[in-house]
Amino acid sequence: MSDDFGIFDESQHMFFGLSDPSAWIRESIESMLSSQVPDTDVESIAAYGEPKWLTLGRKKEDDPNKVIVTAFAVCFRATVRARTPRATEDLEATFTGCFKGLGGGSSEPSSRTWLDLHADAETAFDEEALQARFLEFRYA
Repeated sequence: MSDDFGIFDESQHMFFGLSDPSAWIRESIESMLSSQVPDTDVESIAAYGEPKWLTLGRKKEDDPNKVIVTAFAVCFRATVRARTPRATEDLEATFTGCFKGLGGGSSEPSSRTWLDLHADAETAFDEEALQARFLEFRYA
């Protein structure tokens, strides 16, 4: 396993308390792929380009100049090398992950992920597509 998540070196803080973002991303991708094709093994994930981020928050009651993040989304492009019993393939992908219920609010933290492949990967990396997914998840 040789993953490359270097695109997050300068933005680890944007994962807002997620203890191991790389493991979360890998586990999510493995789960999504194996649910479609059993016995899929993810050999590597190479994230590239500039990730996209969205956040929602509320002002702190005791300091209205500060904001507590209550939800966030991340979207990035990657090449995923996946092996099945029949073949090994490099998949061009867009990964989208959304979190809500952060910052001590009244709802429990939850998340949802998407993995768009091939031609759908380009469409999913669009700013409007990310916003639509984030808001749909946030208010579901």
